[in-house]
Amino acid sequence: KTCPQSLPFTLRRKNPPRSAQQKYSASCVSIGANAPSQSLAGSRRVMTSRTWAVLFFLPLVDLAAGRWPTAECSGSVASSCPQGARSEAEVESIEELEAAALEVRLLQSLVAVKPTAVEAEEPQDDVSALFQTAIDNVGDAATADVQIPQAAAAAAVAGGTAAAGAVVAHHMTAHHRPKVSGMPAPAPGPGKQTILHPTGASVGDLCYESADCCPFQDQPDSVCPLFCKEGKEIDKEDVRGWRLIGACAKKWNGFCNEDEDCGMGYYCGRDSQSLAGTCTRDELCDNSTCGRGRCRAGECTCDYGVTGPHCDRSTEAFAFLFYGDSPDNLVSVRVMIRSMRAGGAQQDVVAVIPTNMVNITPPEHLKLLESEGVILFYTEPISMPESMDKDPIIHSRWSGVMSKFAVWRLTQYSQVALLDTDMVFSLDTESPDTIFRECTAHICAVRDGDSRFMNAGVMVITPSTQRLEHILHTLSKETHHFAMPEQSFLTVYCKNPSNKMKLQFLDKKWNSCVGGGMLHNIGWDSTGYNVLHSCSWQGKPPNMAMCYPGHCNMDEQWHTVLTWQYFHMQVDVCILKTSDTDCQAAGIGACTWCGHYCSSSKIACSKKLFNETKEKDAEEPDFKKAHELWHLRQTSGLEWPRRKVSPSWDNLPRGSWAWPQVAMYQILIDRFATPTPKWCEKLDDYCGGNLAGIREKLEYLDMLGVDGVILSPVVEQMPHGYHGYWSKDLYAVNPQYGNEAELRELVVLLHERKMKAIIDVNLNHAGGPKMNASDPRDVSILKPFDQPEHYHSDNCSLIHNEDYDKGAKFLERCKLYGLPDYNHENPKVWQRLQRWVREHVDTYGFDGIRVDAARHISRPFLDHIPETGPPIPAFLEVVNSEMSYIAGFAQGDYNSIYNYPLYYKLVDIFVPGPYQAPMDVLGTWMEKEAPKAQGRLLLNFLENNDLPRFIYKLDGDMMLYHNALMCVLGMEGLPVLLYGSEQNARGILNFSDPLKVDNWRPALWHYGYNTSTPTFQMISKVLWVRERMSGMHDLRQQVMYSDHRVLVFTRGPIIFAITNAGQKKHFKSQRVIWDNATNADGTLGAYTRPTWVCNLLAISPEDDCGIVSPGNISRLHINGEPKMYVPYTFITEYMEQQKKDEEQRNAEAFFAAAGDPKVLPFGEWQQMPDPPSVRVQALKRTPRARRPADVVMADNPDHVWHPFPKLPPHIDLWAPPVGMPPTHLVTASLKDSCFYLGAGEKDGVLFAKRQNATYVLCPDSSAECPESIGKNINLTRMKEAVSGLEVPQDSLPVLHLTYDVWYGIYHLMVGALPSVSPFLSQLQSGTMRLFLHSGHKMVSPVLSMLGISNAVFFPSSEPPLQQTYHFCTTEMFFDMSTRPLYPRVEFVPHNLAGFRHALQATTGPRPCGVKTYGIVLLSRGNGSRSITNEAELAASLETLGRPVTIVNPDPYSFFQMVDSLSHAEVVIGGHGANLANMMFAPEGVKVVEIVPQVPFELQDYHFRDLAGALNFTYVPVGQRVRPDEYDAGLAGDSMTMDKAVHSYRVDVRKITEIVRSLL
Repeated sequence: KTCPQSLPFTLRRKNPPRSAQQKYSASCVSIGANAPSQSLAGSRRVMTSRTWAVLFFLPLVDLAAGRWPTAECSGSVASSCPQGARSEAEVESIEELEAAALEVRLLQSLVAVKPTAVEAEEPQDDVSALFQTAIDNVGDAATADVQIPQAAAAAAVAGGTAAAGAVVAHHMTAHHRPKVSGMPAPAPGPGKQTILHPTGASVGDLCYESADCCPFQDQPDSVCPLFCKEGKEIDKEDVRGWRLIGACAKKWNGFCNEDEDCGMGYYCGRDSQSLAGTCTRDELCDNSTCGRGRCRAGECTCDYGVTGPHCDRSTEAFAFLFYGDSPDNLVSVRVMIRSMRAGGAQQDVVAVIPTNMVNITPPEHLKLLESEGVILFYTEPISMPESMDKDPIIHSRWSGVMSKFAVWRLTQYSQVALLDTDMVFSLDTESPDTIFRECTAHICAVRDGDSRFMNAGVMVITPSTQRLEHILHTLSKETHHFAMPEQSFLTVYCKNPSNKMKLQFLDKKWNSCVGGGMLHNIGWDSTGYNVLHSCSWQGKPPNMAMCYPGHCNMDEQWHTVLTWQYFHMQVDVCILKTSDTDCQAAGIGACTWCGHYCSSSKIACSKKLFNETKEKDAEEPDFKKAHELWHLRQTSGLEWPRRKVSPSWDNLPRGSWAWPQVAMYQILIDRFATPTPKWCEKLDDYCGGNLAGIREKLEYLDMLGVDGVILSPVVEQMPHGYHGYWSKDLYAVNPQYGNEAELRELVVLLHERKMKAIIDVNLNHAGGPKMNASDPRDVSILKPFDQPEHYHSDNCSLIHNEDYDKGAKFLERCKLYGLPDYNHENPKVWQRLQRWVREHVDTYGFDGIRVDAARHISRPFLDHIPETGPPIPAFLEVVNSEMSYIAGFAQGDYNSIYNYPLYYKLVDIFVPGPYQAPMDVLGTWMEKEAPKAQGRLLLNFLENNDLPRFIYKLDGDMMLYHNALMCVLGMEGLPVLLYGSEQNARGILNFSDPLKVDNWRPALWHYGYNTSTPTFQMISKVLWVRERMSGMHDLRQQVMYSDHRVLVFTRGPIIFAITNAGQKKHFKSQRVIWDNATNADGTLGAYTRPTWVCNLLAISPEDDCGIVSPGNISRLHINGEPKMYVPYTFITEYMEQQKKDEEQRNAEAFFAAAGDPKVLPFGEWQQMPDPPSVRVQALKRTPRARRPADVVMADNPDHVWHPFPKLPPHIDLWAPPVGMPPTHLVTASLKDSCFYLGAGEKDGVLFAKRQNATYVLCPDSSAECPESIGKNINLTRMKEAVSGLEVPQDSLPVLHLTYDVWYGIYHLMVGALPSVSPFLSQLQSGTMRLFLHSGHKMVSPVLSMLGISNAVFFPSSEPPLQQTYHFCTTEMFFDMSTRPLYPRVEFVPHNLAGFRHALQATTGPRPCGVKTYGIVLLSRGNGSRSITNEAELAASLETLGRPVTIVNPDPYSFFQMVDSLSHAEVVIGGHGANLANMMFAPEGVKVVEIVPQVPFELQDYHFRDLAGALNFTYVPVGQRVRPDEYDAGLAGDSMTMDKAVHSYRVDVRKITEIVRSLL
């Protein structure tokens, strides 16, 4: 139904075509009345419609019968033939058309009737084939390189029916359009089939316009055989008053209305009697040149800005303000003009000379300029406004440049480009006159270093005396103190809409000055600037000593100086003479020796010329002097300490705290690692990677520095679905990878290493290739969606590039590569898929999801993930180059998006080729496009599972690869590295199938896991800095400098220097960061004082250092590799961290290699013989009450390993908060095991003897075990104490309740005790025993209520013990309810529920009862955080009409407390462990917690979370604590912080009113 405008041929389906790639045109052809339009170009395939169609074809014989001149000449092309004759190629083409016409006539006779209903069911293959042959022949003839006017085809249709004319004329038109490189084919008509209705129009009928004469309605005029020939009588009824009454007439051969109706080289020739004409070959223009214009009938029509018979005389001009009183100025002007002419500029060059300067300008200087073609323009000087003239500095510096405004007096020119004289056009410049074409406003200039203003070094204006008068009028009334009137005033002037002068900012290539001072860049390397501007008061090119070829190191000379001197050698050949003798020998009077240089005798000598050497700029810090100041190095960076608290949540990218902070590592499970690696040749099937392999390589990932891992889909797959995107059973783990238990443990181990686990989910499609989603048998094997109605039935697929440009409906309903596409509109699919996402994340404890092919999923479905429960952070794969488009997909508080726009930009910039974009394109993108993300978190990548390896695109250029990687790592957003990027993985290039994605997914074990390669080291260093700066998410990127080869940008104190020069080019250069960029108000505002910075990426960072000082010049030396400059203290900190990490690894290795007993971290438990049985269960987040905005509460920092912002109340609704990892419960049992608690030690250990070896189970990670076990347990003494210990075979199993529980009532009551609920029946029946090594006084009353007092046993006293204690059992059951270390589990909700249910069945006091009518105030007595006015509060609460009970929780009054709580309707208490007793209150109780508001991070999240898990109503009340009510010394230590608050008074009235509202 639609015909694409063009069919772009590219290397990938997802990559939009680059400008260099060819586009092939396609044309639409209407076949009959109801048939769809089809493409004839490119495919040569026309499909017949299954619906009825009557095909009418044009008798094309008329084309050859008298309608074309048939005279033939021997020339091969028409241009070599006399008028009226045709070339051999044209005649052959006409003969081919004639033969094709005969076949069309035969086809007409076969397809002249409407098919019956039966016939219409199947395509008419024989007719279709014949029709195809005819069209092919017509197409072959039409594609001949011969000019056949478009109107000729229209005339040819006059003898046939309109429908036939539509076919042939449209076909002919498509093939005879001018072939212009890069121009797309004209857009087709509306994307629906056109039905033509007969009108009955014929020759002679009255008409008003040509549409009245078409035989069919809505028939395009180009294919209508008739036209309306205007008469002389005016239609008086027409309100327009000019429409003529005409008569329908038959179009003639070559008929046309406009030139556009004719082909290239033809025009519409008409006489004065008619609006219509005949296409006529414009032979008069064949040999005519029109420059910047176009030819018609031998006459040139010029573009604006040029004139003359051949449009070759410009009305534009270059101008400069000339103060010719010094030889320096004259020399500079001559060089600038020579460079301009060398660049191809032919415009006039005008010297604007103020009349007050004429008398002091040597006449010979003016004559010399005139002899070189310069036009002298004398003008009255322009005075400075009094407001600025009063300032002596402004007066002396800028009074002269006021005469720049006189350029508006050059009204004889259409546009004038005013240039400073200290400029030179680059050697590889675009033609300087290009600036006039690029300027389309009243005034154009480059944006200044101070981006508020334009830079007047180069500006293009439209001269106008009226404009000048208004500018001067406005300027004379100006009262502002403009430091640079000619640019700051003009910018402000243009901003005022009433002045009606639009300012256009040009590309900065027109003035290198604003790019950071090109004067100081060194060597011949191209800069990408058209105009090199010295823009410095020191080191002007005319003043610098000549750098003669062979006599100086040009690699160390400033680039602008080299370029300037190159043109000066052409202007004045005398300068090539390097001695007095050579100078005098040049010729009598031709040259003059000036003491240190030889000059043309036409120009006076000057001491200023050519006498300076390259020295430090006056505005540059003294590096050598600073080097002596050791304290500068030692203090550089101290103002950037490691953060403990994140910045405000609204100063971060949306939801960034929910994602890894440093970088994510995308793993294709089958290709990353395996314990049994084998060489894998067949990359389109499984290679053997698995979950066990990932587990072995966690240390490798740790060393790389990533803090997040993206796992490819883990669900069961169709055959050969190694990648995970051919889902078969959503509820089963792919057996090729491992099992469910391995996946659960892997997530725990990732969290243990402070890495978040992101899972890839496929929510767009299921099944495998060649599966028919409409066949019940095919989809029956898919789970849970096993019915055809679960999939879209649309008969279309997304395979080729053009398929992705057909709109949202096509994207969302068609099959991606033919895979069955989920029907999200089906409620069953919607709900089940949403539920599966929720279950999949909650079951394994994933931290977020990657949504594959998100662009192909309906937006409402994406926006509702998940429908229930806490938000699930999701990052979406949306392939598009437009930032505003992809950002629209990232809805919600936590969703992020793949940064495809950046990827496409990096491809343009770094991939070598004739169309490689300059580096400053990326700088512009950072400033203009990146902000369109509107605060969303962007995931930057260079490679992903769908893309070819980037290093292949770069042809193995490692310098380019490193620079491109640096962009991904350093720019705003979160880096995502594809597995193997750090090892320069390239995959396999299969020339027989270069688009096969499997080839880009090599097994990483083919490359190895080397941590010392340059790429690995570079990545790890940058990621260390990101970790050091808490992810850098609050540090905005600022472009300091950019040109076509180099980009320098900052993130806070970090300076990144990137280049796209590559290793194939000798690239050694220098870039200068100008003072306006290092100003405290500029892009380097992070540096408020001189700072010593060094390149951390260097092998020896101290060898590549410099000083950044506010308002001073800084230099960067570029050698092709990326650079990252950091404050010096970062260097020392990095070195210390590396040393510390190495010591830690050595300690772990030593600890692991120690003899008997052998300590096993949690991740290595399975290495022991007869290992423990382990079950990992991810715990769901629990809802918690909304926190009032005026109440500050702090979560546990141990729940997350990076600074976490204080969340606003509207998203702080879950425990743990979304962004903190979900918690895991690890339950285990170990047969024939023992417990040991040494004398004087507080912590015991669990161990087992296997084959004469002792294994100690450490509940921590390998990094923590040397501390938690090695330092707290005397292993040598333990070995001696248990050497003869045996396991009694008749012993009962033991439930060890305090294996990994902190001491204290809160943790024992909330964390440990509820763990008995799964084992309660065994404990009550006497078939199991219960052990606690601590806290027996606190828990004994509860155990008594549960009826298991006889089953419990303890050591003789609370630890530390006087004597060693140990026991053994046939099986030990235990859990790690606070494991892994990151994050800890405070409680297990389902254990709490079982525990409370068990308590309800007890006799005596009935905790968790149902009588709810009292108010219980849980007192803290005289302990810390006690309420001073507690009695006053109780008395106030009694006025509410409820009994008030003050309870001081104590083991000795436990039963009285339980009795009181069992009657409670409201429980009130200050923050403290006493509130843990709310667990004994009945269902539906309301809890009011009084939360001390203190100026330190007091952890007070516990009871808000506990109340949420118990489904209690919870209300926190903030109470400010005065300074005299807490101990500042205790508050400074996290271990004593909870005891810092002594006692405090509460607002009795406020609390009473809150309780009243709850009753």
